[in-house]
Amino acid sequence: MKKNKIFKIGLLAFIFFIVYSSIYFSVSPNKMKNDMWIFNTPDETANYFFITELAQNSSMSYYEQLNEISGDFNLVHPRSTTVVNNHIVPGSFLGFILIMGVIAKMFSITIIPYIIPLCSILAVICFYLLLNRIFNNNIAFLSGLLFLMMPAFWYYNSRSLFNNVLFVDFVIIATWFLVNFYSTKKRWVIIFSGLLFGLAISIRASDVVWVYFLVLSIFIFYKNLFKWKDFILMSMMSLVGFLPVLIVQKSVYGSALVTGYTPAIGEKFSGGIFYLNLIKQVFMPFGINLLNVFSNFYYFFIAMFPLLFWPAFLGGMLFVYLWKKNILEKKQRYYFVVFIFVSVFISLYYGSWSFFDNLTKTPLIGSSQTRYMLPIYILSLPLVSYLVFFI
Repeated sequence: MKKNKIFKIGLLAFIFFIVYSSIYFSVSPNKMKNDMWIFNTPDETANYFFITELAQNSSMSYYEQLNEISGDFNLVHPRSTTVVNNHIVPGSFLGFILIMGVIAKMFSITIIPYIIPLCSILAVICFYLLLNRIFNNNIAFLSGLLFLMMPAFWYYNSRSLFNNVLFVDFVIIATWFLVNFYSTKKRWVIIFSGLLFGLAISIRASDVVWVYFLVLSIFIFYKNLFKWKDFILMSMMSLVGFLPVLIVQKSVYGSALVTGYTPAIGEKFSGGIFYLNLIKQVFMPFGINLLNVFSNFYYFFIAMFPLLFWPAFLGGMLFVYLWKKNILEKKQRYYFVVFIFVSVFISLYYGSWSFFDNLTKTPLIGSSQTRYMLPIYILSLPLVSYLVFFI
């Protein structure tokens, strides 16, 4: 039965890979009779440009002589980019561009739009395998199916030059390998897990806090099965995975600790003030605004995806009830704690920021907030499945 469901989830994942990639089959350069891919968002366009630059010219910058005229104002650059020493450089984290650029250099630029859908189907399979350990086959299979059909996940797999989905994919796959290590005890498993966690953080360093909590909590939960040397090895491999982006940031921005979101920090601040500002960027870049938090949570979860939120909410209430009755297994209680922590942290971190990135100034599935909340949507799926099978 288990092998049958693994086959089914794998087959469904392959079908959804075709679905996720269908937009790129139809708008590829050959179909559009163009010499390059065309994207309709600044982030995707900038990412594709710098991925191409890295693959073809081994560079992540482009000299723009008009910035010599604008002086220190650095006025001449497209959206989603910034200017350093008259060069246009990425205005984001560099890990995504670095990873995709290396893949493009090794293979071809033409495969870039399909990399994230491919990683996503692997992530769904790993998610299924993880949940099968925590719950049971039925809950794991339904959660995996809902994962594949989740609107936000589907949407951003079809817009695969954003970095959020690849980050989530790497975290899920790395988590599966880490959890799998305690039963296999094969050293390469934890090495690979550490590398993937490091690469994931290089893609979205802003999410390092909750990812670190996830990793540390797994070691604490399996404390009788893991050894501290395993934690040290995995941490070292995470640093190895993260190190390349630090080297590239030093080359591009002049400091290993500066990103495209904060290129001026190294110029405006130094010494202790620099590090205090860096800590602020990691833990609370937008401060804490509870009104914005509740507003964003309502519009981008409750109102936008009511068929996900309300079953997950009821499933969460069921978890609390069963916990109090001492019916929930320890590993299921652990999952629920991780879900609550990640949801609260992401809601406070990103939800405190109030903005609209579309002309209609309305909450849409294409809004940035839906990308930021992807981990919350995904982690809520087993609560829905648990409720379904409990009923």
